[in-house]
Order: sequence, then structure tokens, then C-alpha cells
Amino acid sequence: MIQTLLMDFDWTTALVRFSINTIFIASMIFIISRQTVLKRFSFTFMMISLIVFFLCYTLKNFDLNLGMALGLFAIFGIIRYRTLPLQTEEMTYLFVTIGVAVINALSEDFLTVNELIIINITIILFILFGEIILKKLSYGNLKSFTDSISRQLAGNGISNKDRAAIILPNGPFMASSFIAISSYMSAAPLNPAYNADEYEFYLKDLSPKIVIVEPNSKNNVIEVIPEAEELGFVGKPNRINTNIIKDILKVSSVPIISPLGLDKNNQTFNINGDTAAGAIAKSLKCRRLLLMTNVEGVLDKEKKLIEEITSSEILEMINNEIITEGMIPKINTCLDAVMNGVTGVGIIDGRKKHSILFELFSDKGAGTLIRK
Repeated sequence: MIQTLLMDFDWTTALVRFSINTIFIASMIFIISRQTVLKRFSFTFMMISLIVFFLCYTLKNFDLNLGMALGLFAIFGIIRYRTLPLQTEEMTYLFVTIGVAVINALSEDFLTVNELIIINITIILFILFGEIILKKLSYGNLKSFTDSISRQLAGNGISNKDRAAIILPNGPFMASSFIAISSYMSAAPLNPAYNADEYEFYLKDLSPKIVIVEPNSKNNVIEVIPEAEELGFVGKPNRINTNIIKDILKVSSVPIISPLGLDKNNQTFNINGDTAAGAIAKSLKCRRLLLMTNVEGVLDKEKKLIEEITSSEILEMINNEIITEGMIPKINTCLDAVMNGVTGVGIIDGRKKHSILFELFSDKGAGTLIRK
């Protein structure tokens, strides 16, 4: 009997349907494995899918009575209740795994291979839609995202009475960003397709305190190159897009630039804050670059503050090891700036109240002024 069954067994059809089932479960695992909670079930989903497929495909050639069917159901019931409780999402994917394996194994008589492929692809697309879009717009995630945005805005001195302009392409991220920001302050979406004149008109009319844009090569301020392979995603400025900064200044707004940049592949890199500020200052040929720190400024060998110094005197102090350790990278940024068009660089004590005002509007200043 077994020999007859093996001879009658359609191995080609079985292999095709097994391949479809394997591709489906592998695709599902790839999508959900981005979540650490579900990643630990990857092996379980794969094995259950394979076992259910082979069980159903093999046993469909036998006539099973009601007792055998109930016995199989009892086995799965015991397995379910003898394991740890599963959350709703985990149980959903378990049912998807079992259900698709059953469909792939038992639909030979009423579904063609093409129809079966379409069904599998449709289910994968629904999983993608749920994981990528619906989860981002779920109330829990949206509430968490909204609270996070509110804390960041408040932490950066943005009042809920201020206004924001949002320049993002249409999509889930635009929708969730607009909801999150407008729940804290007045926000207006602007079309990313506007030209410079249209932006100037709308921004002048809106007078926003902040402008939210998507990071890409068109609106990226700092173009970077990797600093060193062993440092990972740490970069150094290669080019500054000064036009973006100037456009913001034209409408009497203050640009706030994070020390982050994109490389030619739009990969985000972290940048040393002083290095980023120095690169921006020399690209704009600024009159002043102010670097706030937790020391008084540049100190002489008697540990007294030097109020003003030239680049040549600074180099001499480095050679004499008066300036050492942590101050050297900051000093190098200052020297690079004054040698490339910046009139003067101030290293000021950020611990003092109103230190920037003292530096700009008093004769004494609030630290050390470095000139060429």
C-alpha cells in the first residue's frame, strides 16, 4: 500500500507548493523580525509552518475518520495551553502561519499555482501594510510619538504659543508628524514642491519659530564624509549648503542646525559639535564664531584667562604644551575658522549667566577672543 502511495504521489506539485509555502513564511519572518518581541518566534513559526504543511499534504491522501480529526485537534490544543501565554499579535501570526500552510497544502483541487501565489502575495502585502503603516498610526504609537515631540520642543525653548511650518511629503510620517506637532503648537503644512519665492512668501506670512523638513540631499545643510571606519557613523563636514541657511535668515528667522549630516548615499552621520559649527562659520565667512564650554577660556601657564590672542600665539602655546588634552580639538577648530575667513572666534564660559551678551556687547567679553 505504501509503495503504491509513493508511486502515485505527485512530487512535482508537492515541491512547487512547498516552495511557495517556504517563501511565504520566510517573507513573513523577515518582515516581523524587525521587532525584538516577535523575532524570538522566528524558528517556531518556521517549524510550525513546515510541520503543518507536510502533515496536511501527506494526510490528505488518507481517509481520516472523525476520531482522528479530533485527536489532531486535541494535540494542538495541549501544545497551545502547555506553553507560555501568547499576546494577541503573536497569536495572530501563529494563526496566519498555520492557516497559510493549510491553504498551500490542501488547495490543489480548487486553486491553481498562479492563484495560490496571488493569495500568498496578498497576505504578505497585508502584513507589510499592517507593520509599516497601521502600526505607525496606531493610537499607542501616535501618543508616544506625540509626547516625545512635545518634550523635544519644550526642551529646546519652543513655546506652545509659537508656530511651526512642516515641509514633508504626503504619507504616514507627514500625517503623524502634523498631528504630533499641532497637538503642542500651531502648525501649518507647506507643499514640498514650492519654489524659493513661494517658500519666502509663506514663511514670511506664517513667521514660524521652527521649520520641520525631511532630511535629504536637497535640504541637508551639512554634507559629510566618514571620519574613520572604526568610528562607525561619525563624519566630518565636506560641504555646507549655505543657501538653506541664507533663505532662513532672509525671513528674519534663526536657523538651528543639529550636528548631523548626510553623505552621498543619504546616510546620516554624527558630527562633533565644534567641528560642525566651525565648518558652517567659515563657509558663511562669519564675523564671529562663539564656542561655549565649561572653562573660562584659554588660560596661560599661570592659569589666568587670556582675553585676546592671535593664531600664532596659540600655536606657540600648543608647542609649549600650555594648551593640552581636551582643549586642542576645540582650538584646532578655532584656528581653522580664523584662517578661512572668520574674523574672530570666541571661546566663552557657558557656566556664566548671559555670557553671550557679555561677549557681544561688553568691552571685556566673556572668555577668549582668537583672531588671525
